[in-house]
Amino acid sequence: MPEVGGRIQRAYDKTNGYDFAYFLVCIAGFLLSLIFIYFAVVIFAGERNDGVMRMNLTKPVSRVKLYFAKLSALLALDFVAIIGLGLLFLAIGACIYGAPAGSVLVSIFSGTSATAIAPFGNFLLKLVSLFVENAFYIVLACFVSVLCANPIFSVVVSYLVYAFALTTNTLLSKMAFLKFLPFVHTDLSTFFGGGIWGNNFLASLVYNGASFALSFVYLMIMFAILTVASCFAFKKQEL
Repeated sequence: MPEVGGRIQRAYDKTNGYDFAYFLVCIAGFLLSLIFIYFAVVIFAGERNDGVMRMNLTKPVSRVKLYFAKLSALLALDFVAIIGLGLLFLAIGACIYGAPAGSVLVSIFSGTSATAIAPFGNFLLKLVSLFVENAFYIVLACFVSVLCANPIFSVVVSYLVYAFALTTNTLLSKMAFLKFLPFVHTDLSTFFGGGIWGNNFLASLVYNGASFALSFVYLMIMFAILTVASCFAFKKQEL
């Protein structure tokens, strides 16, 4: 059944450390997205508005290198925050609820093939997917901030886009036209069984006619387009 996307089937219904950690990771991912979108706006539109960017460009460094330095710092901080919080939540959850030893989850990858996967392996896949998802919105916020010198406007636009993406991912995933929007392709964990872990308002649903290959390629193309467009606009920007 391709329409079910990635699913995990499990033979127990008792809450354990992985359930606890997964729920908190979904909430932390949402909050980190908001935080790093704001950071992206601050280091581009904010610094440009305050004149700090002009001072940075007095140093012997190209604008492209400066852009990638700022973007790399944001992505590195986001990665460390996601992995660190994920492992912390898992440790707390294991202490409170315990972690099932020797358990195996059956994941229906992309709704086509069944694969056995350890709970910890699936949890790591969720953390990596969450980083990729946040990275997309960070790059998008950088693009918006480069185009607009007004930090308030940049923040509002970036948050509105994120709110629209959250709505489409959680409520409107069955509409066929949504597969053409980049936002519904950001949560790759749904193809590895992420759908059943996150039965909460932050859980992404698999869009109608979902394909992991399509989502991955589409996402990489969007990363490339946004990055190239941001660099070009940043080089032409008048400070």
